[in-house]
Amino acid sequence: MAVAPLTVNDRRNATVTFLEPAFMTFDLAMLMRQRDVSRDVQSFDDLNKEGQTKYTYGVVEGGSTARYFSRSSYYNMESKMNTVQNIEEGVRRVRGSTDRHPYIFIGEQHTLEYHASQKPCDLTVVYGKAADLSSGSRRPAEYHLAVKKNYNPTVLDKLETAIVKLNESGRLDQLYTKWWKDRSQCSRAPPSTVITSGTAILVPILFAVLSRLSGQ
Repeated sequence: MAVAPLTVNDRRNATVTFLEPAFMTFDLAMLMRQRDVSRDVQSFDDLNKEGQTKYTYGVVEGGSTARYFSRSSYYNMESKMNTVQNIEEGVRRVRGSTDRHPYIFIGEQHTLEYHASQKPCDLTVVYGKAADLSSGSRRPAEYHLAVKKNYNPTVLDKLETAIVKLNESGRLDQLYTKWWKDRSQCSRAPPSTVITSGTAILVPILFAVLSRLSGQ
């Protein structure tokens, strides 16, 4: 089973089977220095305004967020993107930008929230309110678990039933709070509880699914 922040697309669908329903939804968002937050930038529409030159912005080159901007109603923003090679470079660009020309890194909500929760606690996340993000609507995009093609249908059914139960019971929300929000370096949580990777949330989710299946 693939347990990762996987979004569904045609290329992946041809290789693996995605489990339904999704185990997490997300929006696209903007990572900014806290001191740069203002009424000037409350959504992607504000970055896209004619004459907006104060803020430089970018995405990971060739990533799913970049593909979204090339196909969405914000396609004209693509030519103005100051792209980076990976997420870590984007975070460094935000922190290293100047008051005169602040840099905004655009990416998936939960990844940006993780980096904003790390010391020196100088960053914040502003939601992009992206249009057409999922299925031609303003609905959030989704992360799914995946298994190989022609997977055992009995086990597949059990896995999908377990995900439904975890969603309906609120257990996934509890896990998100435990492993993401409660362990922020920018809260009062003890330093020893800080997670070391933004993907750490996926470990307890997998454990919860398998525990549910085994009846434990």
